[in-house]
Amino acid sequence: MIEFLILMWGYITTGIALGFGLTLGGILAISLHRISNYLHQYFMFYAIYPLQDKYRLWRLKK
Repeated sequence: MIEFLILMWGYITTGIALGFGLTLGGILAISLHRISNYLHQYFMFYAIYPLQDKYRLWRLKK
């Protein structure tokens, strides 16, 4: 009987560890997605949009 309990305890703790790891992985994935989304908006606002405006003005002046 004790062998069965030890085996079940191993299954339970493995399940808890896997669930905890999946939860942390999900939190990490969501946070990385949000950070990358913010960096993309920052890059577009400060790098790409001014270049587009300069190009647009250059085209109109031409």
